[in-house]
Parts: sequence; structure tokens; C-alpha cells
Amino acid sequence: MRLAQNSSTRIRQDAYSLVEVLVASVLLAVAIAAAAVLALTMAAQEENNTRIGRAFNLQEQAARLYQLGLEPTTIASLLPAESNVTSIVFTTNSLTVSGVGDVNQATCRMIFHAGTPITSDSLSPALRTNDIVVIRPSIR
Repeated sequence: MRLAQNSSTRIRQDAYSLVEVLVASVLLAVAIAAAAVLALTMAAQEENNTRIGRAFNLQEQAARLYQLGLEPTTIASLLPAESNVTSIVFTTNSLTVSGVGDVNQATCRMIFHAGTPITSDSLSPALRTNDIVVIRPSIR
């Protein structure tokens, strides 16, 4: 049997139940937690990218100093210490290029920390190697 409802005696059923409010609250909490984790991950990635950029800049400066005629031992003493760079090593040899003459070629190898490893079983930082081939004329 259905009761006739007019505007003054209508029963209000437009409210949310407690279960609906709890489910919505849990979904909102999960979304906020995911956003916080994403923000932390992005900050860590930005920090790693900054360190890697500084290491590449240091290697490029070492290569340019070699092109200017400085010896690798002098270059090592001039460059500032970078905490994530393990080593910068020059391997040199002489080449004869037709039409140019004798040139000195060096491979500037840098080993640096590129972040943390993906696997959790290793606590040592992930190492990365980068090589730059540099040529300078041997007329000096």
C-alpha cells in the first residue's frame, strides 16, 4: 500500500548513507596518498637528473680543457670535485688524418653514480660510464 505523498509530508531519502560516505572517504584517501607518492618520486627523479647533468657538464669541461692543450693530469687538478663522479680518465693516441696532418685523439671516460639500483638486494649505487672522443691538433 502506497501512501500518497504531497510536498509537506514527503519523506526525505536524498541523504547519503554511512557506507557511501565511508567508501567515498577511502577513495579520496587513496587518491591523496597516490598523489603524495607521485610527488616524492618526481622530486627524487629531479634530484638524480640534476646530479647526472652536473656530471656530464664536468666531463664536457674536461674535454674542452684537453682540446685547449692541457694535459690530463693538469685537467684533473683544475676540475672541482663532484661527489657523484667516481673517475675521469683520458686514453690518448696519435692519428694521421689525410689533408689535416697529425692529431691527438683522446677518449675521455667518466664513471659516475647515476642513482639507486632498481633491485632492492643491492645497496651500492648504480654506476654509469660515458665516453667522449676528443681530437686536438698536435701542432702545439
